[in-house]
Amino acid sequence: MLKLPRFRAAAVQASIVSCSTVSDEIIAAMESIVPDARGRLQRKSSAFSGIIGPDGRVVGEPLIDDEGIVYADIDLARCIQPKQMHDIVGHYNRFDIFDLRVNRRPLAPFDLADCARNTGEAAEPSGFAPILGKPE
Repeated sequence: MLKLPRFRAAAVQASIVSCSTVSDEIIAAMESIVPDARGRLQRKSSAFSGIIGPDGRVVGEPLIDDEGIVYADIDLARCIQPKQMHDIVGHYNRFDIFDLRVNRRPLAPFDLADCARNTGEAAEPSGFAPILGKPE
């Protein structure tokens, strides 16, 4: 019940708000797909609503198999340090082997691949066939 939201929170280093409900309508709809859905969904601890912190721990007091509103204080600063240690976007957060360099030389806004460089002369387009039947 709680494994997936905890994993997601830890994987993306962010707080996750998890809200779930189990009603008779949901159970009836699931029974057409999963024959033993009623037994699975009516067991204790089937519905979890709560907030999970970026480290995968539950923040505040969750609601389990109960109806209500969950409140918790989220410290956004807790997301920064884990993101520095585990870069899920590109894995390039290794300052000992990677660095960022900016080329400050002025460059042309675009370059045609079939054109001679820096001559200012346009080359004939390659790979294009003439349009037949078009008046000149």
